[in-house]
Amino acid sequence: MNYEDRKSQVMRKRCCLVCLKPGHMAKKCHSNVKCLICERRHCALLCPDLQKDTNSYSKGKVAEEEQKSTEVLLTNLPSEREIYLKTNTARLRHY
Repeated sequence: MNYEDRKSQVMRKRCCLVCLKPGHMAKKCHSNVKCLICERRHCALLCPDLQKDTNSYSKGKVAEEEQKSTEVLLTNLPSEREIYLKTNTARLRHY
């Protein structure tokens, strides 16, 4: 599917060209979406440079982005399977 077809599909469904959600237009969108290909304000699926850039996109940049995402995912994993929560006990005395 080329760029014009993708754009017309989104517009036909009355969705935002930035975040692809219905109910508002791109001009009033509050989303912070940036294209991964050209870094302009639209979804990567709607990038006009998508077809042109598929062959020229550097493999180094792709590998670097994959490395970053892997590092982020690994840091969020717990080191142990069981997680123990700290508890506090208190004795109340009535005078």
